[in-house]
Amino acid sequence: MDFVFSLPHSIKTSGFWNIFTPETIGLLDDVNIGELRRSGFERNNFFLEQGVIEKVDYYAGNFPFFNQIVCRHIFDAKVYHMELDEDTLQIELLPHYKNLWKNRTGEEQKLLRSLKKRKVVKRDSSLKEMRARGILKKTANFYLPFSKFFFDLINDRTIDVDNSILDKVLKPLKYTLAVVAGVKGLKVIAGFVSSVLASHIANQIPEDEDGDG
Repeated sequence: MDFVFSLPHSIKTSGFWNIFTPETIGLLDDVNIGELRRSGFERNNFFLEQGVIEKVDYYAGNFPFFNQIVCRHIFDAKVYHMELDEDTLQIELLPHYKNLWKNRTGEEQKLLRSLKKRKVVKRDSSLKEMRARGILKKTANFYLPFSKFFFDLINDRTIDVDNSILDKVLKPLKYTLAVVAGVKGLKVIAGFVSSVLASHIANQIPEDEDGDG
């Protein structure tokens, strides 16, 4: 059986009907990414120090989505007068980077791994396509991942670790350790309570003035 679906007349007659086309947005240039980074901070009278800018560049490169995540963490740190918690930042970034890696073809992953050798690359259509989509940037004669953080994840194979599998293995172990720790903790508490009670009872027994029991 075939089902025929028709769009509402109001949509078809809209001035926006069928006028949009998909556009691939790559990396922003240095001027625009600088404005994106500074705008939110300057509106709230914050200043981005050079060291902080370098940190944003390390984690996000010129990729707008990742810049927003990193800048939000930095903004929160400035609001609360705290140091940037990079562990928390990496925990939020990692799933997005893994998803970016997972959606690459096997050939693209192979090419990305080969870039650590920094050889002058040939005219490869896959590299150009990844650059157009913002996965790569080009510096002189080299193609590199858009951020150093992404580059490091690829090189040390962290990007390949499946957290869902690790969680399945580690959760039972964590539970076992918690139970063991709980039992040990109860023993320590029980011992402490027993000693306190014993001391309390001893203090409640009056001593015979003649020293006899």
